[in-house]
Amino acid sequence: MPVLYALTLFISAAILFLVQPMVGKKVLPLFGGSPAVWNTCMVFYQAVLLLGYLYAHKLTSLKSQKQQITIHLIVLALAGGLMALASSLTESHTTVPILTQFIPQDDAFPFLNVLATLTIAVGVPFFAVSTSAPLLQRWFTATGHPSAKDPYFLYAASNVGSLLSLLSYPLLIEPLFTITQQTWLFAGGMVLLLIFTLLCARATLNPLKPPSLLEPASEILSNERKPTGKQAARWLAMSLIPSSLMLGVTNHLTTDIAAIPLLWIIPLGLYLLTFIVAFARGAHHLRGIVGLLAPVLLLLLLFTMTSGLKLTVFVQIVLHLVVYFFLVLMLHLELAATRPNAKYLTNFYLWISLGGVLGGLFNALLAPLLFPWAIEYTLAMVAACFFVPGWKEIPSEGLSEKQIESRTVRRIVLDVLTLPVLLILSNTLLSFSFNTSGSNLAGNIADGLNRMCSFAGLGGTISSSSVSTFLFFAPPCLLAFFTLQRPVRFGLAVLGIAFVMHYVAITNKYVIETRRSYFGVLQIRHDTINAYELKKDQPESDEDSPKQWNEYPAVMLSHGTTVHGRQFSDATNIPVGVDRETPLTYYHPDGPVGDLFRDTFLNHPKDVQVGMVGLGTGSVAGYMQKGQSLTFYEIDPKVLKIVETPKYFSYFSAAKERGANIDVVIGDARLTLDRAKDKKYHLLLIDAFSSDAIPIHLMTKQAMRMYMERLTEDGLLAFHVSNRYLRLDPVLAAIADSCGMTCMIRTDYCDITSGGSTFANPDLAPGRTSCGWVVLAKKPERLEQTFTKPNYTKQASVVGGVAMIKETLWLPIDRPSCVTAWTDDYADVLSVFTAPEVIKMRKALGFKTLDDK
Repeated sequence: MPVLYALTLFISAAILFLVQPMVGKKVLPLFGGSPAVWNTCMVFYQAVLLLGYLYAHKLTSLKSQKQQITIHLIVLALAGGLMALASSLTESHTTVPILTQFIPQDDAFPFLNVLATLTIAVGVPFFAVSTSAPLLQRWFTATGHPSAKDPYFLYAASNVGSLLSLLSYPLLIEPLFTITQQTWLFAGGMVLLLIFTLLCARATLNPLKPPSLLEPASEILSNERKPTGKQAARWLAMSLIPSSLMLGVTNHLTTDIAAIPLLWIIPLGLYLLTFIVAFARGAHHLRGIVGLLAPVLLLLLLFTMTSGLKLTVFVQIVLHLVVYFFLVLMLHLELAATRPNAKYLTNFYLWISLGGVLGGLFNALLAPLLFPWAIEYTLAMVAACFFVPGWKEIPSEGLSEKQIESRTVRRIVLDVLTLPVLLILSNTLLSFSFNTSGSNLAGNIADGLNRMCSFAGLGGTISSSSVSTFLFFAPPCLLAFFTLQRPVRFGLAVLGIAFVMHYVAITNKYVIETRRSYFGVLQIRHDTINAYELKKDQPESDEDSPKQWNEYPAVMLSHGTTVHGRQFSDATNIPVGVDRETPLTYYHPDGPVGDLFRDTFLNHPKDVQVGMVGLGTGSVAGYMQKGQSLTFYEIDPKVLKIVETPKYFSYFSAAKERGANIDVVIGDARLTLDRAKDKKYHLLLIDAFSSDAIPIHLMTKQAMRMYMERLTEDGLLAFHVSNRYLRLDPVLAAIADSCGMTCMIRTDYCDITSGGSTFANPDLAPGRTSCGWVVLAKKPERLEQTFTKPNYTKQASVVGGVAMIKETLWLPIDRPSCVTAWTDDYADVLSVFTAPEVIKMRKALGFKTLDDK
């Protein structure tokens, strides 16, 4: 019997985690595909889950078991009937209808529109499935089975289903099925759930023991003590913090460490795994070790973050995920340890669900409004510290009231003093580290330690930088460690360290300004651009004259690890022969974008019309002259406010002063371009990549056909495909083939790697950045006649005294057989991952990879 209930919960959870990414992929293209839209989807899922738990709580309050079962079966049947009706009324015969009537026609953030679309598409089925976890566990308590006294182990089965479904979606479901086919998988799962729910209902109505024997057992497992408000508040907090941590660590990893697509799957998978472990039988034995390990690992993470230790990207990701896992597991273990008896099971799950909703709302909606910086991740880590199990209280037996009062006062005083002491200590040591950076203090200590090691016969050497790091950044973490026995004291200690860490980051002398919107945190930073130039007073004609590296001040716009553009900050202090309005980074005149503009201006010298998806710093405006027109399509209004004034970046304003027609359209590019029916561009550039968000909806056959309608007959369409983790050019080649277009690619390598370090190639113009661009045209001859000309080829090189032939910069795209054209209904993202681990995994599953020709 437990197997039947566990299997039913497994099915319901698997359905839930199939429908979430499936519906998200259908809705995102309609509303812009931005992270804000996905966050709104997550809030919808959590809110409906809360309603489902509330329904289960109210339904199980009915005394009649038959009434409960009848009502619930009607709800499941209604959900199935609505899906069948949708399949018969929609043109694509999908069971999840997406109505386009709710697409906003203005530039407002479509929060309510997304909620309305999701409600109609999947509201009732998702609600029906979401009720299963608390409802079936409550029914199980009426079966008379020996395990019915503590049915919470079934929650682990539910989360196993969620985890497996989550992992199988990108690995199996997405590569094998279109979204329309996935909706029928969802419908089939609903039918299967209905059948198994009927079997569970029959088991509930036919208990193993007669009703006369069930009542005493129920009383035994129930202490008849209703959960207090304080206990409910702890449940709420211990579910809110993990929810916030999950979104926080995902945002931190994908913006501040590595913009790896699909990285969000790992935190969500670990989140589900903690539930499986915490609610499994015997999990209470882990409380002690996890309660000690989680805060110790957190202090290690804080030490690395405050000290700025140079760790590889892989080590940083692993460290954050390990700390996140143990913190969430610690909270969920405490949550499971305080679960009530089965009588209040649905009440317990209701508070858990509410905490999840509030955690999602805090990160997705409130934090961008409340904080100009992304500090919600750190706040969630600090909040988790207040729930460290701590040590047992010293018995007060035999103590007088005065002694007990004195001990209480002493504890309160120490708690209150913890925060200011850690603030002062952390700030003092940090300031001392800056003031003594050039002294020999750390070196002298390192020499002394090395002598001691040598005297003791120990090998290895200790560097002065290691000594300096531990000397100035370890003491606050060490002091916080000694407060572990008191959760409040420990939480305040960690708060002090975290505050100083963020204060230093905020007051960083290189950060000029920080602005935040729903689409992320933008930073304007001081930067330098190197130039390999002749020494002063050297004649330019003398090629053998010695050269030197010079640094010139610049300003940079970035979103996490993604750089949106650079410009020299001083018009007088720039390299020789360079103009301040010269586009830099991925848009440099010597790079692929320079080729595209030269060709466009050659064919249309006066009346040129250019479109650009993604404003960045407005760099390409540097190409525009009097009478020429450029239209930017930008989703984030904050970017426009930065660029439209020449305070930091002057590309935009300088182009207008030259007489160019510069316009900006706010909104998602696919939506706004689709509405611009009268536009015809000679050159349309697509550069909308941001953080880990792959703009799949901008790289589909449907999007390509729309771009073609916005191009003149000889117009060029170009995509910026630079990516450290994906090969996107084969996808564009596949789409071009399916749409009757032709394409070529130019990959610009501007860096040199030597000894593990990367630096700019001294033979290239300053400010140029490695990048890759794909150009597409309606007719093959448009590219063949232009981009194979001498202007677009490398000069002949001499190797071993033999002159080599000219190498074409623009090349045809080598398309592996595993890559197919993406559509709004199908996109296999993992097929274009370049990571060896992903390629091996796909081969093991029997899928083609990038290695297959």
